[in-house]
Amino acid sequence: MRTVELTPEMRSSAKSKSNRHGNIRNSITEGEGNFAGYLGEEIVLADIEGCTEHNTFKHDILMDRGDKLVRVEVKTKRRSVSPKSYYTCHVAATSKHQDPDIYVFCSVKISKNQPLEGWILGWMEREKFYEVARFVKKDQKDEDGFVQRADAYVLRIDELNPIDEL
Repeated sequence: MRTVELTPEMRSSAKSKSNRHGNIRNSITEGEGNFAGYLGEEIVLADIEGCTEHNTFKHDILMDRGDKLVRVEVKTKRRSVSPKSYYTCHVAATSKHQDPDIYVFCSVKISKNQPLEGWILGWMEREKFYEVARFVKKDQKDEDGFVQRADAYVLRIDELNPIDEL
């Protein structure tokens, strides 16, 4: 897990994209999480070398690894506190149509009267994620006590591949 500085440019870009996008189809929060989601993408674009924005229905970013382009889907969770290693990362069941090569997980801390903070938590190949993730139904608690707002696949942060290994 790595802290990433959220620059004014990153915040401005995320806000602009969020305002343009409006409600996302199948959004658990009916579009309320757009700003955090776009901040997560900005974190990855700023922190991981070779990444370019490529928003499609199936993935967010293309990562140039020399011999191939890797399709990246960024999953960002809003938090009111800094993430702990035993907190969970989620992929909503309604997002299973997405077809990235890898997921990169981020968190953003959005609290009243406190500065925004951002983290890139780790990553996992899509196929491996669905092999090891646990399915949690809507309204059930996951292992860190979070009540699911939709059916989702869940992994703890400490189960992800370290971001330094990407």
